[in-house]
Amino acid sequence: MIASIDPCGRSTKISYNARKKPCVIEYPDGSRERNEYTLDGLLERSIDKNGTIILHHYDELGHVIQKISYPLPVKSLSLVHQLTIPSV
Repeated sequence: MIASIDPCGRSTKISYNARKKPCVIEYPDGSRERNEYTLDGLLERSIDKNGTIILHHYDELGHVIQKISYPLPVKSLSLVHQLTIPSV
């Protein structure tokens, strides 16, 4: 793990895999990013600070051909509608 400290003293920590690719980045605010790689060393899946999952697809030459994002589901909102029925 390598830590980088900005002029305000806040620390960002980066963990690397055996191929020296960043796997986990921890920011001063406590948020994290995670990266997962294929056996060939290509970025396969990443999870950003907001929890969005991004899948990376490549062609046979290793060029990115598609990125698919799956944002975290929005918490469902419960809407209550009050129905008033007039008495007859």
